[in-house]
Amino acid sequence: MVLSLELLRQRTALEVEQNLRGELLAELLTGADPHAEALLHRARLLGHDLTRAHCAMVAHIDTTGRGSAARTLRRAADEANRLASTITPRPLISQHQEAIVALWPAPATGPGDGPRIAETLRRAISTTAGVSSVTVAVSELTDNKFAEAYRTARGALAVADRQGRSTGVITLEGLGVAGLLLQLGDPAPLHSYADRTLGPLIRHDDQHGTSLVATLRAHLAHRLDRQATAQALMVHPNTISQRLRRIETLTGMDLRDAAAAVEARSALMVLDVAHGFRQ
Repeated sequence: MVLSLELLRQRTALEVEQNLRGELLAELLTGADPHAEALLHRARLLGHDLTRAHCAMVAHIDTTGRGSAARTLRRAADEANRLASTITPRPLISQHQEAIVALWPAPATGPGDGPRIAETLRRAISTTAGVSSVTVAVSELTDNKFAEAYRTARGALAVADRQGRSTGVITLEGLGVAGLLLQLGDPAPLHSYADRTLGPLIRHDDQHGTSLVATLRAHLAHRLDRQATAQALMVHPNTISQRLRRIETLTGMDLRDAAAAVEARSALMVLDVAHGFRQ
C-alpha cells in the first residue's frame, strides 16, 4: 500500500513537471522573450538554460493505427523526455500542435551537430510502441529567436512532406533553395509568386476536384515523360495528355519549352515553401 502511494506520488510529480515544461515551451514558441527574467527563472527551476543558443527540432510521427494516436504521441513525448533527462543542460521537449518539439541547447550539440542529435531524437521516439515512422526537422542555431526557429523547422517538415520525404532527418541545407527561402522573414512575396504562377491550377483543382498541380509535379519529376507520369499516377497516358493541355491553357506555359519547365519547377518549390510558412 505504501509503495503504491509512493509510485502514485512520483507519477503525479512527473506529470506536473511535464505540464510546466509544456507551458514554458508553448510560450517560447509563440514569441515570448526568452531573456525575460520570469521565464529564465522558470526554465532554471526545470533544468533548462535559455541563455544558451538553441536549435529547434520538430518531430512528426506516423502511427501503426493500433490504439489511440493521442496516447501514442504522449508515449513518444515521454521517450523523448527520457533522452532529454540524460543531457546537461537539459533540452526543453514537449508535445505541441500534434508534434513533438524540442529546443536543444547548443553546448549539448555543438555547431553543426544538429542533424546528428536530431537522428538520436528520431531513434529514441521510434522505439515507442505504436510508432511506425518518425521524421524530424531541425533549424539552424539561434540565440533567442526560438519562435522563428520553430516556424522554420515546422516549415521544413511541411516542405519535405509535400516533396515525398516522409522519414529521416530534414535539414534546411538538405532542402537546398527551399531551405534558404524558409528563412526569409517575409513570406508575402512567395505567396504572390506561387499564386501568380500556379494560382489558376490550384483554383481549378479546388473548384473541380481535379489533380492538375499533382500532375504537373509528377510530370516534371519524371522528366516530362508522359508514359512514366501516367504509370506513376496510375492513369491512362491519354488522361495525362488531357491534363497537360489544360495546365498549359490555364497557366499560359508551354511545358516543352525548357525555360517554362524551369519556371514550373521553381513555382512548385515556392508553393511548397509558402505552404510551409502556413504550418
